[in-house]
Amino acid sequence: MENFDASYRGVDYSPVFSIEYYKTAYSDLWEVYGDDVQAYFGHFISYGIKEGRQGKLDFSIQEFLRQHPSLQGRYGKDFMAYYHEILTNPEYTEDLKKPYIGINVGPGEPMELLRQAQRMNMVLLKELDRVCKKYDLKYYLICGTLLGAVRHKGFVPWDDDADIAMPRKDFEILKTVASTEWDGKEFLYLEYDQMGKGVFLDFMSRLIYMKEEIPLITFEKIRGKGRSDIDNHIPLDIYVLDNASDNEKKHYYQTLALQGIYGLAMGHRACLDYNEYNHASKEIQSKVKLLTRLGRILPLRFIFWLYEHVRKLYDKYETDSYIMSNGFIFCLPWKFEKKWFGEGVKCTVDGTILTAPADWDAYLRKQYGEYMRLPAMEYRKPTHTKGASGVFYTVDYNKGNEEV
Repeated sequence: MENFDASYRGVDYSPVFSIEYYKTAYSDLWEVYGDDVQAYFGHFISYGIKEGRQGKLDFSIQEFLRQHPSLQGRYGKDFMAYYHEILTNPEYTEDLKKPYIGINVGPGEPMELLRQAQRMNMVLLKELDRVCKKYDLKYYLICGTLLGAVRHKGFVPWDDDADIAMPRKDFEILKTVASTEWDGKEFLYLEYDQMGKGVFLDFMSRLIYMKEEIPLITFEKIRGKGRSDIDNHIPLDIYVLDNASDNEKKHYYQTLALQGIYGLAMGHRACLDYNEYNHASKEIQSKVKLLTRLGRILPLRFIFWLYEHVRKLYDKYETDSYIMSNGFIFCLPWKFEKKWFGEGVKCTVDGTILTAPADWDAYLRKQYGEYMRLPAMEYRKPTHTKGASGVFYTVDYNKGNEEV
């Protein structure tokens, strides 16, 4: 950036500080400093380092120290002293050219599985993109896949799945051409009601990569009861954008009904682990248990019929927002403005050009808040590959990162 000097007392801080990142990650500074780029750097030096603010996306002082044991404990909690040592000691000049983001993944098999999963996810994204281009269908990167494209220009370093969303009209066309495009040998398209007779996993539509296997926990909730041919095969999750009512009361009751239907369907899983809901309130935990018990005595076909009716309740109306009607149970009430999606814009994931929502910033702020900040280390771990918990968390990116 022009007219910006990242030097302090003769030390160049550019290896650990990016004005673009600092301005974007910490919106609490915007009203104070505006476009005064030098003031942001001054804040980092005077306050940010002590407060634990990260100055650059790919540099975590904690991760640097973790990878350099000889530095650990040398200056206690005086992070300014650590920065000074790292930036002035020639021993670390080459090391500073590497990324130090820090992820909660051990070396060896867990890291190798993560890398394999990301490679297969890219195969799936390219294939979905190919078919959508062929039939002129709209799709958008969402969730962590979009976050990775914007923040990392690739996958989030610890993310092991991929997510896209499609408007209902485009999704219906995709379903009609799926059997023509994918014969199940390399790619298999599956709807939520094709997991096996009388079994429920979730309401997600998926494109599954069948050519290679990798130890996964994605389908463990239907093991022994559902189909086994997809086990340990990486899926691409396809979210459906259905209309959300502009009337907040109607929206509330629609999404409450969808959550209830989801709970009923869970009664038809091969196994239920209520510990997944330990982070929820006691009231929600009790409701989940009640719904699953009731769901066991209801025919699954009836539950699926009810779900299809409720999810499309407002599709015949003109509305301003979408819901992702087949999303995770806690995310069903979220509304996303249609203008955020539009025709989409091009984005890059590890060098591959894909499609993001037109206003990706608004979408990411809706879902993650201050999305340019990195979450605490406890959240920087895979959720689908072998050894993962499988528990979905909604991370509050607005909070400061205690790990940095």
